[in-house]
Amino acid sequence: MKANKKFIVMGLGGFGYGLARELEDQGCEVVAIDKNEERVEELAEELSYLVCADIGEDGLLEAIGAEGVDGVIVATSADLTAGTLATINAKEAGVEYVLAKARSEQHARVLTKVGADMVVYPEQAMGHSIAKSLASSNFADWVELSPKHSMVQQSIPEKWVGKTLAELKLRDKHGINVVGIVKDDDLETAIDPEKPLEAEVTLLLIGANDKLRDIKKL
Repeated sequence: MKANKKFIVMGLGGFGYGLARELEDQGCEVVAIDKNEERVEELAEELSYLVCADIGEDGLLEAIGAEGVDGVIVATSADLTAGTLATINAKEAGVEYVLAKARSEQHARVLTKVGADMVVYPEQAMGHSIAKSLASSNFADWVELSPKHSMVQQSIPEKWVGKTLAELKLRDKHGINVVGIVKDDDLETAIDPEKPLEAEVTLLLIGANDKLRDIKKL
């Protein structure tokens, strides 16, 4: 079984805190960093691993053991210099995926030029949706329909290939509905439940969030 994903969240304002909490709730390991000692103490019982430090500090990632993390999220845009340095340091430390929060288009261009793989302009409420995207290793897209249900695009699990929807009984057993099949950029919604599923197709699924996250186990 694949180990839980690991992330470093830098900055614990509304966006960073919401993102760190949601990632932890979805089973990810999270190291959360903020230079405000009072803020770190305030969140000590809400997050598993907190570090009080300046996110732009040289050697910080090496000191906390950033090797092998799945991603670094630079979740603050208030201090442009610190956020930019944190992005540079993460890429120089070998982190493959860095998501950075920007406060303007100009700031976003700077972050992109210094190595950010994705730049966002989030409000606090966006942390929930972005966390789901990060935590899901197989989902091409995740659209929240309600607090407990979502629609996702999912690459077909290997053990489903060659089976029919009638055989899998996803709706009866797990409450998951296959509402579309994508093949060669074409979407098919009139699905034959007796037709064997082909390899390398993408499924459009609707169901409960916990069932969708555990799709590989079904």
